[in-house]
Amino acid sequence: MSDRYQQRGAIEAAALEDGMILLDPETNEFSVLNPTATAIWARVAQASPSEEMTTEIVTQFAEVTEGAARSDVEDMLREMVKRKLITRV
Repeated sequence: MSDRYQQRGAIEAAALEDGMILLDPETNEFSVLNPTATAIWARVAQASPSEEMTTEIVTQFAEVTEGAARSDVEDMLREMVKRKLITRV
């Protein structure tokens, strides 16, 4: 995956103790993010490629291998696009 992704401007976000909660005001759907998904969300505040997100996850979470991080990032990006939280740019 080499596409770049960016947050949709309409999404509202609030920090939680160990993650984040997102609200899509158009659908009134909430999404609760774990620490890994929160790190990905932070990276897509500016348009970012998935490779940079994978590197960020490996750096931030020492116990995560590059292969696992790549898989997690790709899965999370697909889910965020599906929920219309982010867009490909």
